[in-house]
This record gives sequence, structure tokens and C-alpha cells, in this order.
Amino acid sequence: IMKTLRGYKYRIYPTAEQEQHLRQQIGNARFLWNRLLGANEKYYKESYKFLWYNEANTKINELKKEYEFLKLSSSQSLQQVAVHFDSALTAYCEKRSEFPVLKHRRLGGSFSVPQHFKIKKRSVFIPKSSATLKGRWVRMVKHRPLQGAIKSMTVSLDVDQWFVSILCEVEEKDPKPST
Repeated sequence: IMKTLRGYKYRIYPTAEQEQHLRQQIGNARFLWNRLLGANEKYYKESYKFLWYNEANTKINELKKEYEFLKLSSSQSLQQVAVHFDSALTAYCEKRSEFPVLKHRRLGGSFSVPQHFKIKKRSVFIPKSSATLKGRWVRMVKHRPLQGAIKSMTVSLDVDQWFVSILCEVEEKDPKPST
């Protein structure tokens, strides 16, 4: 038996007020990514080195003091931006992809939630957004049941439709070798 990851994507239907908070979190994730990119480009020009995850986390704390709106996002979601940026930088250094680029405001975006979210049969609790709105849950349509241990969640906007992707760890039998 081996453990693998499986993703489930469900449509969510936030109220206008919830949508405003979700858009704020997407904007904060994009803003932070762009700030980390700018800081890395500047640091590289000065020292020929990159700022990795630990330095990025320190930068997040500095930015939260300078830009109050970043406090509207959960700290774990902001740390996930640093994790994703670190992965993109690693892929670039290993010559598996291009150098990370600016994220532009467009008809979409996403943010990750590694913990403190809750899932019910027909709704989802998103940290900061649901908490700010006095514990109101976001309506969700689950078309198939979740299987396995829930690991993380990503909220995304695609033009005008909202989605939540839930990553679960499931145990599967090892495939039999073909002869």
C-alpha cells in the first residue's frame, strides 16, 4: 500500500460580501508574490544570491508592518505564497523552468490555505474570510465525496466562477508489475 495525493475541485458560491474578502486574499497573494520577486531581483543584483524561503518569511513580517491590508489574509496563506515562490525559484535554478514573473491583475487568481479550514456537506469555512464575516460559511456544491486525509485547500477565481480545490492523501494498493 502506498500513499498518494488526490485533488477534488468543487464550485463555491460566495455572497457579495464573502466574494469581496476572497478577492482581497487573492490580491494579497498576488501583491506578496510580486514583492518577493522584486526583492529577489534587487538582492541578486547586489549579491548574486537569491532570497530563499526563510528570508522570504522575514520579508513577509516586514511587509505586514508596512502594508496593513496584508493582515486581512491568514498568515498561513501568505506563507504559502513564499513556499510557492521558493518552488518556482528552485525550478529555475535547476533549469526546469523560466525565472518567476510578475503576477498581473486579471480575471482570476488563487490563494492556498494549508490549515484551519473546515468542510461540511454543503459549505466550507475559509480562515479570515469566513471569520471576518462572523463565522459565515461559503456555500459549496460537492458532486463527489472526499476520500482520504485532507491536507490543504486552494480557493480560485476563474473569470466569474469560484472554486475550491481540496488536496487529500489516500492509500492505494501498489500496482502489480506487468510481466
